[in-house]
Amino acid sequence: MKELHDASFRAQALDRRREAEAESLARTLGVHPRLSEILEKLNEGEREALSSVAGSFGLVVRKLQAEMKILSRLADESRRLGEVMLSEWRRLESTFSPDGGFDLKG
Repeated sequence: MKELHDASFRAQALDRRREAEAESLARTLGVHPRLSEILEKLNEGEREALSSVAGSFGLVVRKLQAEMKILSRLADESRRLGEVMLSEWRRLESTFSPDGGFDLKG
C-alpha cells in the first residue's frame, strides 16, 4: 500500500513540475500556457518538433492523471477498509472473556 501511495505522490510531483515548466515557457514567450499559443511563438522547426510529440504526450499525461485519481481512491478505500476491519476485530475481541471463554453479556 505504501508503494502505491509513494508512486502516486511521485506522479503528482512530476505533473506539478510539468505544469510549472509549461507555465515558465509560456511566460517566457509572453503567452498563456496553452499549446496552441506556445506553438504560434516558435519557429517552424521548433513548432514541428513540439507538435509531433505534443499529441502523444498529452494523451500520456491524461492517462497518468486518471491513474493517479484511481490510485488515490484505492488508497483511501484501502485505509477505510483497514479501519473497519480493526474496529470489527476489536469488537469481536471484546466478546471473548479473558479466560478464553465466550462472553454472552453483550
